[in-house]
Amino acid sequence: QTKRRAAILQLVNMELELIERWPATGNFTTTADSSDPHASGAVIDTDRSRLLLPMYTPPNSQLVMGATSGAIVNFTVPGVPEEARARELSPVSFRPLDSKRVAGGTRVLLGELERDSLVVFTQDPRLVQALHRRLSINGRRAAELTHQLATEDQVAVEITDQRLAALGRSLPETRPLRVAVQDDLRQYQTLASGGDLPRAYYRARHALALVRVIQRAHFEDVTSGTAWPLGDPWVASASTLDEHVRFTSQLESAQRGAEILPNGLCENLQTMISAGWKHFRHPQPNIATAVDLTPQAAHSGQAGLLLRAAAAERDNPPSAVEAAPMWVTTPPMPVRQGQVLEIRAWVRLTNRLSGSVDGLMIIDSLTGEAMAQRVGASADWQQVTIYRAAPSNGTLTVTFALTGLGEAWIDDVSVREVRLGGGTIQQQAVFQPAVRPTPQRPAV
Repeated sequence: QTKRRAAILQLVNMELELIERWPATGNFTTTADSSDPHASGAVIDTDRSRLLLPMYTPPNSQLVMGATSGAIVNFTVPGVPEEARARELSPVSFRPLDSKRVAGGTRVLLGELERDSLVVFTQDPRLVQALHRRLSINGRRAAELTHQLATEDQVAVEITDQRLAALGRSLPETRPLRVAVQDDLRQYQTLASGGDLPRAYYRARHALALVRVIQRAHFEDVTSGTAWPLGDPWVASASTLDEHVRFTSQLESAQRGAEILPNGLCENLQTMISAGWKHFRHPQPNIATAVDLTPQAAHSGQAGLLLRAAAAERDNPPSAVEAAPMWVTTPPMPVRQGQVLEIRAWVRLTNRLSGSVDGLMIIDSLTGEAMAQRVGASADWQQVTIYRAAPSNGTLTVTFALTGLGEAWIDDVSVREVRLGGGTIQQQAVFQPAVRPTPQRPAV
């Protein structure tokens, strides 16, 4: 895993070297719309060119990426000079792309092989030459690293597929994709041996894209009945989805211990404060905050916790909220190493928070903000359930952070130990590690 991360970082640094002139001397000017509902693009402008950075962000993409919904994705970039030509920029090539003037800007098409590339709009020959020189330095190494990652990920996805199949969660429809991945890797060897570096690189990158599609299919299959994917850390990686299946099966017969969170019913403010509940404010210009126990926010009982943030000047609300204006934290609860904990809360946001895309964040101190649950608006109450394991003896706190302007209701917060017993799934087949594919040499 460390070697894999090192290879990824090498590729990222190569790409950063290619585009360093834009963040160093340019300005973010606008956002480009696309034909994919989950894809958009950031545009950085300099006096001689424009750079489009495509971004693909489907739900839960921080866990498993997947691929864009169509074979071709088009982006409409506003403000591109009429004489500027569109070129695809990857770590191995800088080549023209199909583009045309349309209402609202210049439309550029990215096909199946180009979807993970950047786009440069320019007519400056010096810039074109400089980028070609940079590609000649790092192109071969970039292709080798991409092939290395694709080969390792292909092995990993085969292992995951076998493990899930042993638990009765196989996906036969992914088999053609897995065969296509192996074919891409064979083509890479043939093309690289023949000196066709750009085409070899694109075959390896295409294999990586297919692996993401397979991983996404497994992810959506095993989490289809899971309301809060980040509630179970096993779904944070495509390689541990089989552990998620085992864990959810164990939960069916697991016993819950006594309540360890004091005053989680949110009925009396003074007793909550005495027990160690704390309220924090992050002062920001033109933002006023308030916290209270009120019948309006009650899911059960007489009261519930209400968090509110609003523009101090109603006619001039901030367009973006840089940091959470306020948050509430539970008292620290003692936990012991290996203890599995079930964190539950009923929450409701009647309207989407403005100035932020994160909504109400629920953050546990064992995994931090990286595994935080983000709760959006809903017509009714939502029960959020989070499972965590204590890595060592210590304490656990849970934080409810209001990240934008609006209000959130919180009630019936609970933390209990989960004692996992029976209910484990019996494997249906003996697991055998996948065999690394042997590249085929081209015929002499």
